[in-house]
Amino acid sequence: MKRVCFIFILFLMQGCANYPEKPQATNSGKILKELNKGTSVYESTEKLKNFIANNYKDECLNFLIDNVLSNNNDLASSLLKLKKSEAFLKYEYSGFYPNSDATVQTTERGEIKNSKNWVREYNSTLSLNYELNFWEKYHGDIKQKEWSKKATEFDFVTLAYKLIDSTGQLYWELVLINEKLKKLKKSNLYIKN
Repeated sequence: MKRVCFIFILFLMQGCANYPEKPQATNSGKILKELNKGTSVYESTEKLKNFIANNYKDECLNFLIDNVLSNNNDLASSLLKLKKSEAFLKYEYSGFYPNSDATVQTTERGEIKNSKNWVREYNSTLSLNYELNFWEKYHGDIKQKEWSKKATEFDFVTLAYKLIDSTGQLYWELVLINEKLKKLKKSNLYIKN
């Protein structure tokens, strides 16, 4: 009995020790790539990344910038806010078209005792509503939503540029520190000899 308990405890401890790799908290990298395709914001950040890649030609820096842009939760949140403002703007543009409403109604009535006197009636209506106050609608809601979209787009691009800037600064500071360490090691070897 002791052997069985010992083996059971051993398997239990082995199972607790070998847990799979912890999943990441978010999947923002895939979200950013999917939501960002084909937008002017995406083209703007891609142009900056291409500029950095062409001028510095450092694969490690390019990898770090791609990693930061694809895994930053604040950037994903900002992109979702941008998509939300675009959706609100599309909804406001739909107010320029007339609203249509259609109903179809069927009724059947008659006497219960006499089944020959049943009457069927069909009724249908179609209505189109259009708001005539075009300029107030345009300058009120639509302009406000357009400026809101531009502001969220600016926030997104600014955040992306700040992330690229801070990543580049930290990378070059790290490269500078590594170069200083190499020089110190060489000078220590020179002094020892």
